[in-house]
Amino acid sequence: MQRIIDQVRASKLPSGMMQFAARGALQVPAAENIEILVHLALHNKVFGELAKMTLAGWDEKACLAAAADPQTSPEVLDYFIAPENLRPKLLPALIKNPAVPASELVKLAISGLAETIDALLASERVRSLVSVLEALKANPYLKPEQAQEIEKLTAPTLEAERAEDATTVGAPEPRESATAETETGRNDSITEAGEQKDEETVSAYMKEHAHEIAADGNKPFQSIGGVVELLGSDYFPVTQEAELTTAAAKTAPSGAAATAV
Repeated sequence: MQRIIDQVRASKLPSGMMQFAARGALQVPAAENIEILVHLALHNKVFGELAKMTLAGWDEKACLAAAADPQTSPEVLDYFIAPENLRPKLLPALIKNPAVPASELVKLAISGLAETIDALLASERVRSLVSVLEALKANPYLKPEQAQEIEKLTAPTLEAERAEDATTVGAPEPRESATAETETGRNDSITEAGEQKDEETVSAYMKEHAHEIAADGNKPFQSIGGVVELLGSDYFPVTQEAELTTAAAKTAPSGAAATAV
């Protein structure tokens, strides 16, 4: 069965019923009545102001039960804890309710009056929330003795954070860095192995052709020829071009010389 609040959200109730809803006169459970009133106060331009006035004087016991219940709609809890709607007697229940986010308590800590500060510092939940305690330090209504109490509460946490930072600084390098170093060492080993293999190949060749190398060792150097023709005469300076051309002519095959004649 569809709840009345769902019909209100979908704007399916007739105008007369919506007015009854804004006055809290619908025959529904107390928690649903509050949810309807909050929705109208926030989202309905016609009956919103009437719903706000109804909520301001709504039964305190019913409001307290809603403020303490973690199953209460987040929209209702946000409405109750907003500074412009906050009722002091609901504050302890709202602070204790785990469904109320710490970010909302931070807002109270920054802007709350002396009564709000007292309620926050009396809460075991707040005394374990460093973010809320740090926000309280900026509140102009904070008393000196309360500031000292906050320093004592936050000191162990701050010391633990410093110790954690020091441990992080001295920690070993990430696994990625170690892996990169391993890969670098592996590549170096492969390169060294390749160079060693090349040296072994050259050495084996030298041993195998030792006689030919020794026989050619006393022969004068001879150019292969064709350098000028291959690279072009513009590639070499004039003095070098003449020398290379002469050298090429001397080393040319006899058949080529006969053809030239």
